[in-house]
Amino acid sequence: CLRPSFIQPISQHPAPMHSPMHCGLRLQRGASCTSSMLQNPNMIMLDEPTNHLDLESIQALNKGMEEFPSNILFTCHDHQLTQTVANRVIELTPKGCLDKLMDFDDYLTDEKIKAQRNALYK
Repeated sequence: CLRPSFIQPISQHPAPMHSPMHCGLRLQRGASCTSSMLQNPNMIMLDEPTNHLDLESIQALNKGMEEFPSNILFTCHDHQLTQTVANRVIELTPKGCLDKLMDFDDYLTDEKIKAQRNALYK
């Protein structure tokens, strides 16, 4: 499969040794993510970025994502990170998708959206 050179998996962007996120192999994933964010891309995609990170690393990632000036498309089971970073929620369902411009807690508690979600999962 050929892909343009500007599309590279995060793992191919190792963090430099002097990077503040470089803390050895345990944080390699977080360091690679940070390194990618420092390259000023138009968008980054993250799949469960908090997996295997300790609390300090999650907090640093959260702050970095909040300050990132471009778009971030991510999936995450970490409610706090999703609540503080996401300003748009896109939920893919078996019968369509919901696309709402709101924070995560509002998305979860809005009664109209709950009804829409229930209809899309029946």
